[in-house]
Amino acid sequence: MLSRGVLVLAALALLGPGLAQAGAPSIVVSPPPGAYATTQAFDLVLVVNPAGLGVLGGSITLDGVEITDVVVACGRIGTLGSGRVTLRCPGITGALLGAGIHTLRVRLDLSDGSTAQGGAVWEILAATGP
Repeated sequence: MLSRGVLVLAALALLGPGLAQAGAPSIVVSPPPGAYATTQAFDLVLVVNPAGLGVLGGSITLDGVEITDVVVACGRIGTLGSGRVTLRCPGITGALLGAGIHTLRVRLDLSDGSTAQGGAVWEILAATGP
């Protein structure tokens, strides 16, 4: 049985066929790799270009731990004028992740047997002020 997270990832791709940009399937993660403070807040955004392919499954991991259902639970699906699809999880804070280096990885299994992958490495710095 597919998890709710995989089903929502598949729903993302259903919004994309016919709208997606030409080219290879891709996933862009925002915020981009870099250093952020524990006092900083940001939206986690996945920008998916399925390039007209269906999504059969996938996963989202943080530091090797499966978090697909967590991200999907807070996610809001949207579209971009360019035909790409977004999943936005608002209001994440550096404190939620904790100080240290964190690796986010996203993988989608596509209907042609290929995969699209994206990710980011963030360094969260302990901060005592704004």
